[in-house]
Amino acid sequence: MNFKFVLFSILCINILVFSQANSKKDSLKAYKLDEIVITATKTYTPLQQIGSAISVIDSVQIQQENKINVFDMLKNEYSLSTTQMGGPGKMSNVYLRGDNPGHSIVLLDGIKLNMCNDPNSVYDFANLSLDNISRIEILRGPQSTLYGSDALSGVINIISKESSHKPNLNILTEGGSFNTYKGMIGSSGNFDIFNYAVNLSRYKTSGFTSAGESYGNTEKDGADNYNASAHLGINLYDNLKAKVSYYFTKANADLDQNGGKGGDDPTYKAKTEESFFRAEESLSLMDNFITTNIGFSYTRNLRHYTTESTPLYSYDSRSFYDGRKIKFDWQNNINLNKMFNFVFGLEFEQEQATSEYYSTFYNSVFPNNKNSTSSAYLQSQMNLGDNFFPVVGVRYDRNEKFGSVFTYRIAPAYIINSLALKLRGSAGNGFQAPSLFYLFDPVYGNKNLNPERSFGWDLGFEKYFLGKTLTVGANYFSSKYKDLFGTDSSFRSINTGKAIIKGVEVFASAGVLSNLIVKANYTYLDTKDQTDYKNATNNLLKKEQSLLRRPYNKAGLYISYNFMENANINLETIYTGKRDDIDFTYFTYPYKRVKLVDYTLVNLAGSYRFLNNFEVYFRLENLLNKKYEEIFGYETPKRSGYAGVKISL
Repeated sequence: MNFKFVLFSILCINILVFSQANSKKDSLKAYKLDEIVITATKTYTPLQQIGSAISVIDSVQIQQENKINVFDMLKNEYSLSTTQMGGPGKMSNVYLRGDNPGHSIVLLDGIKLNMCNDPNSVYDFANLSLDNISRIEILRGPQSTLYGSDALSGVINIISKESSHKPNLNILTEGGSFNTYKGMIGSSGNFDIFNYAVNLSRYKTSGFTSAGESYGNTEKDGADNYNASAHLGINLYDNLKAKVSYYFTKANADLDQNGGKGGDDPTYKAKTEESFFRAEESLSLMDNFITTNIGFSYTRNLRHYTTESTPLYSYDSRSFYDGRKIKFDWQNNINLNKMFNFVFGLEFEQEQATSEYYSTFYNSVFPNNKNSTSSAYLQSQMNLGDNFFPVVGVRYDRNEKFGSVFTYRIAPAYIINSLALKLRGSAGNGFQAPSLFYLFDPVYGNKNLNPERSFGWDLGFEKYFLGKTLTVGANYFSSKYKDLFGTDSSFRSINTGKAIIKGVEVFASAGVLSNLIVKANYTYLDTKDQTDYKNATNNLLKKEQSLLRRPYNKAGLYISYNFMENANINLETIYTGKRDDIDFTYFTYPYKRVKLVDYTLVNLAGSYRFLNNFEVYFRLENLLNKKYEEIFGYETPKRSGYAGVKISL
């Protein structure tokens, strides 16, 4: 790993020397630089200058697709694959570059959403609404240098809208297949030194059987939720700003014990409550020479599951999970000059969790436990000759249980003006701290666990045509993982797993005309579980097998066309290739490894605005009525349609 990093650094130095000999001061003027991103460097930086692999879902696409939640918006992004355990409201996971769902960080306006009461620190996207969301930035590759634990494969950063207009009122109502309904009311605006945005929404669906109709199951699994959000910003002076954000979700879902034959369970219920809070202030001094940001975040996740005895499942159970997290962060941006920018930050994070499980056969109580991490990071961001943009960062984390972790990252971008070509790359390492469950559970816990670790690198290019009207790019990436959490013969948690993931990403986007946008992408994944499972007796535990539920091939196409000045129609096509899974069906023990078939989804949406205040829209999903599975034995939606009205006053 260190040898590869040295070679990568030498390559960057050589590029630096070459760039200084061939730089052109007007290099950036040849291209559009209006796209600004923040996730890759924690500073507002033109996308052109970013060395990391990053993509953006902007507000225009979010508005035009008219989807319900963030999970659905992510499905057509390159290197992202998704799974859902049934219909809406069920466990929804995102795999970034083929890694585990808990190995990428999910942020909402600076709040880390990964659940500390989950053994693998995943975030469940099931109830994350698109209400008031402005954009989503997907950052790929190890990012622990800026974001700490859990950022082994990247960051998904969800950013809310900021109000800069006079107060208004927004109303939405939607209905459609599976007896689905959504209603939303919100208001945003600014007056004097204040700006605000508040939203309240209600969603409900009767759903369909999660366990799969083709396996003989018929019981419908519905879901409903309430989502509320509030933002208040204050611009005290030109150089001093403060903001407070709050999100609340309350959700209910009907679940099934297993997918496949005999999976129906009308008694299996889930209740979830999530609260996210953040307060932050930003102060600029000395003509923006230094900008300091101080923030405080608090999250809480409550989950409650109950089952009752049925002819197939002859036991009762109830379980409760309570996870809380607080975080203090202090970030300083120092702008020495046009060439050099530094970011220095300090963080403190404390996680706390407790859980209880009771059933007919056994009980398990996880006592309240805490763990904290203190961190410091430093990043140098450079502009050399207006065509070479290297970023180098280091971080030190001190965890009270397992000790210290040092991470680093380098991400240069180089523009060749004469070819309208951007060369980019990144290399670095990441880690995931052991969850509270893995550390403290009375049966499975191990206080001597070390963090999971990764090293990853990627190289890529972006070629621009017609002043960046058309962009074509590709990336090759490789990541190695070690010390992954597993269990020994007595089911005690240990560091035992290894894996390697390689892949290719190809993407293109074009604003062919002023009213036509086309995006296309393709991802190839090669995943290998390199864990040495000793004395393995079945094909579930063999070295060099592909990781589960990751498609070998995935492709996407998005076409959006505006016409009549106030109407839009857009087409989305998603191809997901074959992938491996485990058949956990109730009646198939011993379990076996299976291969899921490939499938293509076609979605169509459109909208028409009239009188400047009213918009009607529709959305058709799975237009070809394709039958497919994301998880073996679990149902996915058939052809479905939805329509709604938006009113802005």
